[in-house]
Amino acid sequence: MIGTCSDNARNMISSKGHEIINKSKGMTNQLKGYVNHLVHVRDICHCLNLVIEDALKNIPAYILQFIKKICSHFTTGQRKSKLKEIQLKEGEKQALEVLKFIDIRWESLMSCTERILKLWKCLKLYFDQTDNTLKDDFSQPEYHALTYLLYILLHKLVGYIIY
Repeated sequence: MIGTCSDNARNMISSKGHEIINKSKGMTNQLKGYVNHLVHVRDICHCLNLVIEDALKNIPAYILQFIKKICSHFTTGQRKSKLKEIQLKEGEKQALEVLKFIDIRWESLMSCTERILKLWKCLKLYFDQTDNTLKDDFSQPEYHALTYLLYILLHKLVGYIIY
C-alpha cells in the first residue's frame, strides 16, 4: 500500500474520535502504524466541491432559489406536458424536460442551470400564461444574466470534477 485518498472526514484522518479499530485514530492514522511510508492526499473532487460551495455564497441567493423553484415546479406531469406543448409550437424538434434538482449531487445544479438556459424562451412563454411569481422573474434581464454567470462558474468547476 502506497497511500490513501479521502475527503478528510474525521473517521479517515483524525487522531481522536469514534472510529472502528482503535477508537482513537482515523483509518489513515491507524494504517500509518503498520505502513510507515503511507501517504494521504485529499480527494480533489471534494476540494473542488468545497470551492463551488464557497463560490455559491457570492451568487445572490434569489438566483439559486429561482433555479430550485423552476425545477420543483415541473414535478407534475400536467406542467411537463404544457411545457412540451409550448416547445413543439415553437418549432423544437425534440422537447426537453426541466431536470430535477438533487442537492447532494455535485453536477445537479449545473445540469439544471444549463437546461433552464436552453429552455429559457419556452419557460418564459410558459410562465407568461400563469399567475406564478416566476413570471415576473423571467421578465427581468438580470435573472438571465446571473443564471448564465452561474452556469459559466459551475461548468468550469464541475467539468474538473467530472474529468
